[in-house]
Amino acid sequence: MSKKPFPVLFIFIVLAFFAVGVTAQDGPPPDGNGPAEGRPDLFSQLGLSPEQIGQIRRINADRKPVMQEAQRRMREANRALDVAIYADAVNEGAVQTRLAEFQGAQAAVVKERFTSELLVRKVLTLEQLVKFREIRSRFTQARENLQKQQRERRRRPGPGARRQPPNF
Repeated sequence: MSKKPFPVLFIFIVLAFFAVGVTAQDGPPPDGNGPAEGRPDLFSQLGLSPEQIGQIRRINADRKPVMQEAQRRMREANRALDVAIYADAVNEGAVQTRLAEFQGAQAAVVKERFTSELLVRKVLTLEQLVKFREIRSRFTQARENLQKQQRERRRRPGPGARRQPPNF
């Protein structure tokens, strides 16, 4: 079964919006050369108006504490689940309870993430949405190419390396 990058991609895009929003609040970098290397300048690529940038900044500011709290709860639930799983004496009931708590916390993080994404999406015009989809498509293609290159590198032995038979 192959992993579908779509949910991860959306998470990256939302995080990129947040990162760009936070960067935009501070103004351009001191050298005036635009965004940090490797980070897309989504605001300018999408042609966001100052009003839209302000809306996204407000969304980011309002949603940040909610998301941080949801992530904190998920981390705590994960720790509690880990403790239950690796306790000296395994208690199936405790593990199942902690698993349900973790799943609920994880669902809350996902809900908050997509709520934020939807709010940001509502700020975009139809033209900006089309551009956003194009950017997302290019990102997806670049990510797939990188993953393919990484898989190929792992398959190829390095120069001078001899293939060893597996140890069973």
